[in-house]
This record gives sequence, structure tokens and C-alpha cells, in this order.
Amino acid sequence: MDKKIISGIGAAIAIIVVILVITPNIGVDTTESNVTETNYTPLSPIDREKIGLVMNSPTLVKTVSDIQQVYVRGAESGVGRTNVYVLWTSFEPEYEKYNWDYLDVVMSFLQKNNMKTTLFFSVVNGDQFGPFPDWMGKPGIGKTLELRTIKALDTILSRYDKTETLIDTIVIGGEIDGHFRKNPAQIINYKEFFDNVSGNVQAKFPNVKFGNTISLNTVIDRAEDEFVSQLIMGDFVGFSYKPTDLLNEINRTQEEAKADLDKMLELVPNKKIAMFEISWSTSDFVMGNEEDQKKFITTSLEFLKENQERFEFFTWYRLYDKIEGTCTSELVEEISGSSFTSNSFAIERLDEYSCNSGLIDVNNNSKPGWIEFQKQIQE
Repeated sequence: MDKKIISGIGAAIAIIVVILVITPNIGVDTTESNVTETNYTPLSPIDREKIGLVMNSPTLVKTVSDIQQVYVRGAESGVGRTNVYVLWTSFEPEYEKYNWDYLDVVMSFLQKNNMKTTLFFSVVNGDQFGPFPDWMGKPGIGKTLELRTIKALDTILSRYDKTETLIDTIVIGGEIDGHFRKNPAQIINYKEFFDNVSGNVQAKFPNVKFGNTISLNTVIDRAEDEFVSQLIMGDFVGFSYKPTDLLNEINRTQEEAKADLDKMLELVPNKKIAMFEISWSTSDFVMGNEEDQKKFITTSLEFLKENQERFEFFTWYRLYDKIEGTCTSELVEEISGSSFTSNSFAIERLDEYSCNSGLIDVNNNSKPGWIEFQKQIQE
């Protein structure tokens, strides 16, 4: 996430930003010789492209090989897509000076293995607006930000989508319910901004679809059906989901979590939906365990099969656990001073939840959920 999308963004929250120290100036074509193809039994093409997995490292990656090993392991499951998280602050630290190191390596792997990606490019991120590079100052929702967002997305898509659509979906607002719950008067301006950005980008890249994400568990807990209806825009409505209460402790049974997924279909009855991040933590600190994670993987993927025509994509969060105490720091580093940082009780539980949401632990041991995840896909 990697930095916040506030689900674990879920944010991470999740935005998840990976800070990398790798060989510079690596292009898509020049890395292919280093990329390992994977062997798996795929579903039919349409099914495979809908099922995703957030691929992260349990520790700070340092080399191109580190990144590739993560993606090779994740692709063993047979998924056809992943999420790629880009913070504007890292991508364009200086005006029109772009950092391609991480994206070049990841896109090379995806291209080699015929995988798609959902690009998260942070404009709204949970309860915060941005973050934006220092050279931009503090932009508001308006024409200047609109033009700069179009320029940045055009630059990314022009680099990678020359012969095929690697990036087939873009999210520019993650868990936007968090921001607009506090700033409802801005919704109408954001809709105009969103429509202008997506319309201009799609004029050049018509195969790319745009959406935002909403925290499903939060809007259900708050009974915000009407609020969700105000946030529906774009080609699809994305959701993040974790089976927790507002303090980030797991408080759902398997049956109640399934009911939440059914509720998602009711909240957006007439538009495509997407699951940007869905997870179940194994941390007993937040009332999780490995058996419940395994069961929910089965439940959620069966739900996808039953409702496949409604979905653009369905992506599980995430491949690896991370060291406890490292996840919340990713989320709050860019949002110091926000209301999110003031609730230490919730933050502690979010860190525990997020750091233990992986299907493989930090010692590279597979959890039962990882085995079940592969089984469900490859069947």
C-alpha cells in the first residue's frame, strides 16, 4: 500500500509505496533477459485477467532481482493481474523529471508474463488529498491539477502501452469516502475533475478504464448507502474490504463477511464493480487466524465466480506479510497531522492487521491460505 490507501490501503490502507534502491535507467525492453517466465495452469483468459494479487516484498527490496523474485512467486498462483501503486511524490519529484526505475522493472515482468495491472495514481488517498510533490505546492481540485494529472498519466501510458494494454484500469482516488465524508461540498468539483481527466486520457487510450475505490466495510458500518450513491462515477466503482470494525479489529464471521460482499452488489446495482483490495489478516492481536483466512479465500473466490459478469477485477491483498511495526509507518508518514494519526489504538491494530495480511509469512513459509488461493485459481 507502499503507503496508504486507508484500507490496509486498504489503505495500505492501502498507499503502498515501495522505496527502492535499484539500478537506474532500466527500460522495458532491456530487462526482459532477466525476467523469469512462470508455469501455471491458467483459467480461461477472461477469468484470469480478473483475478489479481498485490505482490509485495516482506522486506525493503534492494535490487532488480529482489523485485523479480517477488513477482515470480506471486505469478505461481496463476493470477492474471496485480496492482501497481505510484505516489506522485516519488514518480515526479521534480517538474517533468520522472523516476522510472521501479515501474520499468515491474512492467517488464507483466509484459513478459501476459499480465494486466491496475495503476493506483494518488490524487485522493483515504482522508487526505494527495500527497503531491513539493514543487506543486498545495493544489486544489481545479484546472491546474487536472492538466497536470492528465500529463502524468499520459506520460506513463505512452511509455508502456505502445503495442498492448498493460495498464487496463486506473484508480486516482483511493477510499474516497474517507476524504469526502469530511468534505462533502467538494464532491461535485471532484466529479467534474474526474470526468475531465478520464475523458482526456481515454481519448488517446480508449482501452483504459477509470474508477475510484470506497472502503466497503466502513460504509457498511456507518450505514452510508446514500453517501455511496453520491460517489459513483467512472467506468467502474472499486472497493477495498477487510472484515473489521472502525477500530481495525476483525468483528465479522465468515457468513457476515459474505453478506458484506452481497451488499456491495446492492450498493452499485447498475455499474461494473471492482475489488481493489480484499484481505483477511492472520494476526491473533486483531482476532484473526490462518484457518479463517483460508476459509474466506474460498468464500470470496466462489463469490467472484458466481458474479463474474459484474466485476472488472478482483484482487487479493497481499502476497507477503511484513515485519510488525512497519506497516503503519508507511501509512502515516505522508499524512502527519491528519485525524488518522491521532487514534493510536486504531493505528496499532491497523499495523497488526496489515502486516499479517499476507499469504506467505516473513520467513517465506506458506500459510494455508496461499495453498488454497492457488488451488481455487488453478481449478
